[in-house]
Amino acid sequence: GASMPSIHEIDSRIRQLTGEHIESRPFVCSGSPIGCAVAEIGINPGTPTPFWPHWSLATGFDKRAWLANYLSRHGKFGPTRRNIDLFTESLYPVRCIELNLYDRFSPRAADLSRDLKRTDVLDYMLEAVRPRLVLVHGDDPAEYLSQLLGARLAKDRFTPVSYRGMQLEVFQAKSHFMKVSKDYVHQLASTFVQRAQAAA
Repeated sequence: GASMPSIHEIDSRIRQLTGEHIESRPFVCSGSPIGCAVAEIGINPGTPTPFWPHWSLATGFDKRAWLANYLSRHGKFGPTRRNIDLFTESLYPVRCIELNLYDRFSPRAADLSRDLKRTDVLDYMLEAVRPRLVLVHGDDPAEYLSQLLGARLAKDRFTPVSYRGMQLEVFQAKSHFMKVSKDYVHQLASTFVQRAQAAA
């Protein structure tokens, strides 16, 4: 396949695509996005905790500092954030990048203006990172991904997909992460770890 872009290339491309907007969150991960075998895809950032102060070429993304910033603003984690963090932590040592259909914040995705419903950051990051496994939750992201990838997704199973020369397996969670139990998230993570290690 194509060679992986450097962190410098990713940096300049996301700055270009987002205009470095304070309410843009291109992704979340711990450290470098390069080498994340799993991608989690939601609809858009539901909180405005800024990305840019926690991103550097030397260390990648400092998720711990970003979460501390998030807590200082909101006082607590909502169910979606709690479950995403539980999922990414339970994947260890497999690394996960969190992506969204739309990179811009709004309290409800429905409130995003049409010109901000752009998926160019998602499209670029999928190509740059080339995750092998994708977790999608929520009907809108699942519907968009199935169109983007030209594949019908089914809930609670992996669907093999070919996208821009990449082979991916996409798993649609049974419902939005707002509504799933901790047990479900743990089981999902162990399924992903087994799958990732089998494919490695």
